[in-house]
Amino acid sequence: MEALLTPIPAIHIEEGEAVFAEYGRVAFGSDNWELFDRLRQEGVDKSLPVLIYASATGLQTRSSPFALHKVVCSAMLDGFEESRGGKHKRPHLRTKTAFETDSGFALFWEVVALKRLEATINLNSLRPLQAKGKTGKVLTEAPRGPIRVWLDENSASKKNI
Repeated sequence: MEALLTPIPAIHIEEGEAVFAEYGRVAFGSDNWELFDRLRQEGVDKSLPVLIYASATGLQTRSSPFALHKVVCSAMLDGFEESRGGKHKRPHLRTKTAFETDSGFALFWEVVALKRLEATINLNSLRPLQAKGKTGKVLTEAPRGPIRVWLDENSASKKNI
């Protein structure tokens, strides 16, 4: 299964769940235009599963239920749009913590069907997707931004999503 693997600061994950519960979607920021533009050109910008892992941001400053660099949530990508002056056009879709900690972004991508996984997924069970759909070796470190990955069909982790 192909998916978009993306780090989200741990401080935004719980608030993202609250925004999703209220509005049925939540928006996150990125500066990776190239990736999202490719997704749009391939027609998967509104149908790609998203795997969210907790990045280190926020883990040092408060207690968190999330393990560092483990996939903790899944969702479905539901498009993206350019920012306006680094801000989202519909600020209610952003977390409150984002307003406190984030700088501006080039674009905002939105997800629906956000859910916490019953069991976390180790990043080393994922393979980065390379050109022409080929997969690389398993991840050995957490990517610093969103990347396309492959989760083996037979993986026990896939049943969790």
